[in-house]
Amino acid sequence: MPTTCQTINLATSCRSDKLSVLDNLNVHRATDVLVFSLAHPRWEFVFQPTYAASLNLIEPWWKVLRSLALKGRRFETWDQVCQAMEAATAYGNAHRHPFS
Repeated sequence: MPTTCQTINLATSCRSDKLSVLDNLNVHRATDVLVFSLAHPRWEFVFQPTYAASLNLIEPWWKVLRSLALKGRRFETWDQVCQAMEAATAYGNAHRHPFS
């Protein structure tokens, strides 16, 4: 079974270099990621400064998504989780506004 990095690599064009901006989550510096970057030199990983959380625009979206899809709910199946995430994403897209 391919790893996430391998799946992303296969899904992207092999003809151009790729830049991936990451936060400082410990799994982003795991051995598998380092080995992947050595084996695939067209990929460059750039880490956000630890003092610049405002640059990580995914964090406010995760907060909204969690509150819309997951907070206070219990799921019996993975399909229910996926449906809740899809519905929350559709709602969020329909009612979007800039994060401040």
